[in-house]
Amino acid sequence: MKWLICFLCVLSSLTCLSNEKLSLEECINLIEAGRGAEAQKSLQVLFSEQAEAELWNEDRFATAFMLLSNVYSSEGQLRKVSDLCREALKVFNQKSKVANTEFSRQLWRLSGAVQVELKDYDNAIRYLQQSQWMYEDESIYDMGYFTVLTLLGDCYLQKSDFVTAKLYIDEAEEVHNTYLGKITDSKFIDSYSLLNYKGLLLQALGKSSSAENCFKSVITSRPDDIILESIKDIARNNLAVLYSITGRYDEAIMTFNSMTTTTPALQYSKAQNIAMNSLIKSDFDAAIDFMASYNLAGFSYLQSNIFDFAEVERERYWSEISDQMMRTNNLLALWTNKDKARLMGFQINSFVRDFNLNFQQIIKKQYLSRELPKRRKVWDEYQLNHGRLSYGFESVEQHDSIALAVIETERRILSETGFEIQDFFQDNYDIQKVSSQLSGDEVVIDFIYSSILKGDSITDGFEEGFSIYSLSKGDSVPLLTEVCKQRDLASLVYNRDADEVFINNVYTENSDSIYRLLIEPMLPIINGKRKIYLRPIGYLSSINIEAISMPDGRRFGEAYEVEVVSDVFNLSKHKSIEFPDIALFGDPDFFNRQSPATGDLAMHISPNGEYNLMISENRGNWGLLPWTKTEVENVSNLASSRNIQNVIFIGKEASETAIKELSGKSPSILHFATHGYFIANNESARQNNFLQQTTGYSWGNHLMLYSGLLFSGANDVWNGKAKPNPVDDGVLTSDEISRLDFGNTNLVVLSACDTGWGHQNGTDGVMGLQRAFRAAGAKTMVTSLWKVPDEATALLMQQFYTYLFSKHSVRDSLRLAQEDLRSAGYHDPYYWAAFVVID
Repeated sequence: MKWLICFLCVLSSLTCLSNEKLSLEECINLIEAGRGAEAQKSLQVLFSEQAEAELWNEDRFATAFMLLSNVYSSEGQLRKVSDLCREALKVFNQKSKVANTEFSRQLWRLSGAVQVELKDYDNAIRYLQQSQWMYEDESIYDMGYFTVLTLLGDCYLQKSDFVTAKLYIDEAEEVHNTYLGKITDSKFIDSYSLLNYKGLLLQALGKSSSAENCFKSVITSRPDDIILESIKDIARNNLAVLYSITGRYDEAIMTFNSMTTTTPALQYSKAQNIAMNSLIKSDFDAAIDFMASYNLAGFSYLQSNIFDFAEVERERYWSEISDQMMRTNNLLALWTNKDKARLMGFQINSFVRDFNLNFQQIIKKQYLSRELPKRRKVWDEYQLNHGRLSYGFESVEQHDSIALAVIETERRILSETGFEIQDFFQDNYDIQKVSSQLSGDEVVIDFIYSSILKGDSITDGFEEGFSIYSLSKGDSVPLLTEVCKQRDLASLVYNRDADEVFINNVYTENSDSIYRLLIEPMLPIINGKRKIYLRPIGYLSSINIEAISMPDGRRFGEAYEVEVVSDVFNLSKHKSIEFPDIALFGDPDFFNRQSPATGDLAMHISPNGEYNLMISENRGNWGLLPWTKTEVENVSNLASSRNIQNVIFIGKEASETAIKELSGKSPSILHFATHGYFIANNESARQNNFLQQTTGYSWGNHLMLYSGLLFSGANDVWNGKAKPNPVDDGVLTSDEISRLDFGNTNLVVLSACDTGWGHQNGTDGVMGLQRAFRAAGAKTMVTSLWKVPDEATALLMQQFYTYLFSKHSVRDSLRLAQEDLRSAGYHDPYYWAAFVVID
């Protein structure tokens, strides 16, 4: 960490400490010898003693802080550095009588610098600007002030705010030249960091020649300085990328190969860039070899960062790395069509899409595998506090206290699991195991995002498309086939506010066009096959592909047995499964009273039988669903007739508490007949009373608040009349569901509107109820893709369970029920095609 290297330089001016387990001199000697970890416990004691001392001594506190920060940094423990900075600021603000001191300015600066390393640029800007104002208030324009301006320039550069970035970078350069001397003669690392940032800014502004000069000035400076070598390698990396962009591929590869440092981040970037440059030069063997190195470096990079971070920091690294790994491997596989490239692409795609979804379950399983009583208590407390973070607090201090507890517990859990990403990859992504499970008439179809060439050359650029990896019995390498451009298909199928006419057109009039784009490219692969294991991606998850019409008049699901799966390396062979018990939720009392007062609710039934929400005085209330009471009672009676244990929750009993009490002891089937909600965008979220009272702990956690299910008493909190709470407010968010334990549940039936929707992410899938129940451990789900009329749904569910309780598989039961619905006069796809099965 370049911003910590200067720490030891200032120690000589600070007062020495006494009474520590190791002397101050011993701690410094250990740090200088690269053995700082041996001094860590002593330094922690020193810091705590100075923080708690009745007589405040800023020099002693600063010394303990800087030494401990240096140790944490050298061990790569960025999260601990961040926590230490936060604690130091808290102590300083409580004890110091003077707010603006040399140490406080430095402390705000370092707090911002570590947030830059954590890629939390908004928080970094907040800390750094505070430090900037403190320097300017004292009219101090030293190296510390220059560093603040430099880091602020980097933050805005990373946020692509090039105007603000230029203001800070230009000001930093002026300060250096005026007060500190010529940059290229400087002895400070941050001077050369500024030249790197300036080069990146010039490159972004299209000034390639000037950018090249900036990078070269760093590379040729002070050749005998070992500390500066890492900054030089960053400049070499940036220069090589510039060469790539401007078509100088040989120079790019030569410059990449001149890099000498071995940090995971630089190794990762170097291997990726050499692979891409080799690909452009059509040196396919070299491109594939470097891509393999890039994948290994990616695992190492993830391992070195993810397992020291809490969820909020982990997401930033995961989002960046996973998307890059997936797309670059796909590009290599498509462009070279080499066996090794296709194999790597198929495996990496599955790893990326599975890992973050299953992360909590993986860690939970390993963590609770031993010392159960003690660890179970830690895990349950962690889950409870994690849930509390999504809701309103009386004070910022209360929220920060719980957030810190979550971060500390999460880090403790991760450190005790001993989880290794590369071992996980090798154990779970064996293609021979998958192909050996398949019968001769079965095939795996895995949709992926891909970059489709705009012209004849890779230099002509790309546009977003869909491709498929496919695998048949005995295959050791998958095939890879381009399917279509995303924009061509999106106009035909994607409409968040789709009505009955649009939906029917998708599966009737537009079916021919959809068939040509989506299914026709698959025909050479699926001809002669009986069963297709299909994994969609992105908005393809919102299409019932089985309902697409084919030229011979059959639906795709009639021509082939299609099983939609979420994991192509863990295929569930769907035979009939025993379902010994079922819990059903229906007709919740959203008002949580026996009957709404006159004028509170105007229930409107549309001509097709769909219950809409029509509110008079209490605009925004959820309307009651009396048909769902009949639905769950009919299913309950059917279950009883087959000697299947069942319990129903209706009215006030259909509560959030009742669901949460099933966690860890859930039945084999969970059936929900209620309203589902999905907030499509931030503008809608800003107008939503419930969401305005919640706070996402992280980006992914925030999106999981945008969808959920509604239960007894939901209207009060939905309308802002009551505050959300993590126990029972009637709104069961996808985030809350994801932290429950439904590992005993083989089937979740979501007999509600829009339960298949969620925010779509290229690597993590649909961020909604699907993801939530999967993370909670449920095996199979039946969800809906659009608003469904109640009468048709009630009949569909009745027939579905009739077949299911007669030993048919889940998929066959839904297919037969849909056929019965069409035979009963509900011919339009709008009525029968909404529900899909996802394994």
